[in-house]
Amino acid sequence: MTTLEQDRAETAAAADRPITGLDRCDSCGAQAYVRVTLASGDLYFCAHHGTKFREKLSDSAIVWHDESARLLAGLGCDVGQGYHIARPMPAHQVKDWLMTHRAKLNAAPGIARRTG
Repeated sequence: MTTLEQDRAETAAAADRPITGLDRCDSCGAQAYVRVTLASGDLYFCAHHGTKFREKLSDSAIVWHDESARLLAGLGCDVGQGYHIARPMPAHQVKDWLMTHRAKLNAAPGIARRTG
């Protein structure tokens, strides 16, 4: 295996590793819920700083691993709205947005799946 292949394999393995209570935000020291894998290494952020730096870092991130939905799930919250889910959009765009993001929403912990 070449060095590039090893790096890709290690990056994929790291992306699957859950964030634990021992992982701390690199900005403020709070519990981390977001891990950003860059070519230079990993950055850890609390939910607040993950949101703050997402736009700035998303282009250079190899993997953006966000477990911040656990905060809400831990409080018994099973529905969500607002910028954590999506930016505001006209009502006629909601159906297309849902169809495009259905797999991501279904995989997210703590997001309700209403039926009927």
